Amino acid sequence: MQGDGQWLKLNAKTEVRPIWDGCGMVESWKGDVQFFWEGMSKPESMNGYSMRYFDAAKQKWTLQWMDSRTKGTSIFEGEFTEGVGKFYKYDSSENKATITKITFSDFSTNKVKWELAVSSDNQRTWQPLWIMNMSRAKK
Repeated sequence: MQGDGQWLKLNAKTEVRPIWDGCGMVESWKGDVQFFWEGMSKPESMNGYSMRYFDAAKQKWTLQWMDSRTKGTSIFEGEFTEGVGKFYKYDSSENKATITKITFSDFSTNKVKWELAVSSDNQRTWQPLWIMNMSRAKK
């Protein structure tokens, strides 16, 4: 979503493959992004990588994300309940606590919806930042 509330459509490609007998996944993502919340005035190319794995002891999934823009790693933890995956990352600075949420929903054999949102009021409201409607490429 752009700062003016309008959605901007950009193309991207992702490749996801299972590892560890289905208890993990590795993703390679490439596309154009324009993050209004970072003040980007035009789309830029970005590569992203994630590893997701199930921690049987915690009964939670962990999602680690890194990309070519920030060169750092973001770690989210969550679970799948009733066909929806919700993963959270908690950040705090001197005066502000922020929760970032990634949601996977609308699953089928050939598609999934991915959403990124933030909350600065302890999850009472969420600001959507990025939505990807992913579909399997035709062979």
